[in-house]
Amino acid sequence: MDTATGDTEDFGLWLEATGVGWLFASPPTPSSGLSTDGSGPMNFINGARTDSGVEQLDELSANDQVITNIEDLPTELLAIILYYAIQIPRSGLMRLQELSTVCSRWRDAVKGTPKLWSRVTDEDPLHLFDRAMNESKDAPLDIDIEDGLWKRQEPEELERRMRIVCAHMKRWRHASIDVRNASEWLFKAVAAPIAPRLETLKLKLHNDSRSSIAIFQRATLPLLQELDICGLPLEDGIGTFSNLRILKIQISNASQPSLSEVITLLRSLQRLEKFCFTGALQSLNDDNNPGATPYQPLTLPRLKRLFVLTGKSKGFLQISSCLRAPVCQELALSGDPFRDDDPLHPSTTLREGVCHFIPAIHSNWVLGGRVEIVAETAWSRLRAPRLMLNFGSANPRYRMHSAEIPHWIIENFPRKDAEITLDVRLTGSLAEQLVTLVSLGPPVYITTLNLSKADDGGSSVIQHLSKPAPALDKPSQWPLPHMSSLTVSCYRGCLASLLDMLRARVAGAGDSDVAQPVSLKKLEIKGYGRKRAGGRVLQLELERLMRETGGSLSCSESWRSTS
Repeated sequence: MDTATGDTEDFGLWLEATGVGWLFASPPTPSSGLSTDGSGPMNFINGARTDSGVEQLDELSANDQVITNIEDLPTELLAIILYYAIQIPRSGLMRLQELSTVCSRWRDAVKGTPKLWSRVTDEDPLHLFDRAMNESKDAPLDIDIEDGLWKRQEPEELERRMRIVCAHMKRWRHASIDVRNASEWLFKAVAAPIAPRLETLKLKLHNDSRSSIAIFQRATLPLLQELDICGLPLEDGIGTFSNLRILKIQISNASQPSLSEVITLLRSLQRLEKFCFTGALQSLNDDNNPGATPYQPLTLPRLKRLFVLTGKSKGFLQISSCLRAPVCQELALSGDPFRDDDPLHPSTTLREGVCHFIPAIHSNWVLGGRVEIVAETAWSRLRAPRLMLNFGSANPRYRMHSAEIPHWIIENFPRKDAEITLDVRLTGSLAEQLVTLVSLGPPVYITTLNLSKADDGGSSVIQHLSKPAPALDKPSQWPLPHMSSLTVSCYRGCLASLLDMLRARVAGAGDSDVAQPVSLKKLEIKGYGRKRAGGRVLQLELERLMRETGGSLSCSESWRSTS
């Protein structure tokens, strides 16, 4: 279509006013929620795989045919526009009914296009549910029913909605059901669904009477690719799904599964590509097979993404110890591996649980990706593209190892050529211990060091950075020789040692007997509202020294001298 023609200007304005003008600017994307794989809006007319609306526009342009009025739009293109127009609000049926009153042609397009009636939500009026089931004919259904904490429905109305859509379960394609106070009938209705077209299912049901119901044991779901369940028991497994690609499980405190139930479930899912587990496991002492790792490792050959978040329990370590994922590209582990144990050898405990993922992680490492490691008294965290580790403990005995754990993470997980930001939030002695351990270990590229939240503002570490560190089996070397950015929290008395450190490292860059440290390019001093930390002379000297080495100094306003 020649959009430059004056006769089509009104049509373009109409498209913009209806909010669907972007349809002609770019194809739908996966993030829009509209499929581009042959099942989305471009495919819902007559079941044909065509981008028919756009193609017809191209054909009209090629034939020098100009659409001068919206009434000249092909019915197929009009139906596509209407489809997009009802996607934004969740009450799409109400809007569809309004659009059908515009004119007889629109009414015929709405009535004659079953796909337009195939999406129902809890915000649609109840009286339109039956009509939608009839008007959608045999089109696949998308169901979105929510009755959670912030959205409550009358129990009778909710059950009527669910009975209507469950009567057409064989046509379900995508279903999301979140019911806070589910009835016994609803549990039984969804426990063994017969839905041969269902591709994705999100099920969040809450009711204490569910314990006697076996979830999905008699289900018929041959096309199911994504399953997201919350609050449902796993005592009897969840059936066998030969095509399942994504499995998300959120466990409530009242239905904690054992490790054996989780492994038994995963054993039948050899095509699984993504597994997310959130919640806690039963203690191994309650399991039928006690022991640190009571099962032979289970290999999931297609698993690319693994997320296991077990809060204040060691369940993440139990699950990860049993899994092998040779093509793993993304890993997130979080929990308390030492909650009930004396962490005499914490790195050994972690090594047995997660080190087998390292080769796959390194082979899929995102080059140039930002790596951030945070060391706190109770937690150690790593953030990198496709990788998240979160280890910590409420066990008071863990605190004596709060420098050892981040050091173990630094040595093992980032690739040796990765640039690392290290944020140290430990007490003075532990902060110095961590920097010492890192400096004495294999070379790593810690380019940014943040000490602004250390208990002493970073003073003890600054002193440690002021001279080469002796080593037993190799020549002395400067601590953190690749450090080019430093942030500290400065208070009175610290500026002098900071200036001494900078002078020593600048002088050390010319020492031929010791590996040279790089020049500091950025120095940031944060004051946190404390009194002015030093005199004008020290400030000027710091600025001069940073300029001479090609760097810069920045200070928080609460610190900056005004005299």
